[in-house]
Amino acid sequence: NKRVAVIGAGPAGITCAYKLLLDGIQVDVFDAQRAAGGMASIGIPSYRLPKDVVKAETEDIVCQLGGNFFYEKMLGEGFTVSDLLENGYDAVFLGYGASQGKRIGISNEDPDLEGYASGVDFLLKVHKYVEYGEPFEVTGDVVVVGGGNVAMDCVRSARRMGAKSVHLVYRRTVEDMPAEDDEIVAAEHEGIIFHCLTNPSGLVVENGKVTGVELVQMRQTDRDAKGRRNVEAIPGSEFV
Repeated sequence: NKRVAVIGAGPAGITCAYKLLLDGIQVDVFDAQRAAGGMASIGIPSYRLPKDVVKAETEDIVCQLGGNFFYEKMLGEGFTVSDLLENGYDAVFLGYGASQGKRIGISNEDPDLEGYASGVDFLLKVHKYVEYGEPFEVTGDVVVVGGGNVAMDCVRSARRMGAKSVHLVYRRTVEDMPAEDDEIVAAEHEGIIFHCLTNPSGLVVENGKVTGVELVQMRQTDRDAKGRRNVEAIPGSEFV
């Protein structure tokens, strides 16, 4: 006769709900999005991880075990932990994730600029366009900073969304990229332009819109404790 409210339908929340349901505990899952899976659902493009697979591994299994989902419910907007406890839940599990993008830390960087977005926000907009038809247009030249899987998802999604050209800026070499090898190869085959040993130093902004990216060339130095070469900026090598 125990009831638990799980906040967040990502991997942590789904795992928690699954284990509790197996033990015979009633579970209600609340999530701010319109589907379960967390970043696995909204952050990984469907061409790499089909949505029906995510649904089968999350919502379908939890519902088969008797759990319930309440979507478009964000903690702190309309309800609190105290509200849930007062409404009869014996416990609340917080698994709301960390779905906020990081800033690069360069000059003129401002999330409110037109043409600027974190990788997480960009992929969320792509997800809502593909899954729900919400308006989102990608045109012109796109520059993505980073060398991980999120960066690869961004460049490949931008290409699919119709960008004229897509550039990947990474401060180390291709060999140092943390992204999976097949993702790097696929991005190259899709015509993504790689700018390695290059790092952003600032944004060029006109009338509240990003019109360019100032870059600086890097060079390799000594190896770190993991055997990877460190890099440093080359003085006077800045270009836009």
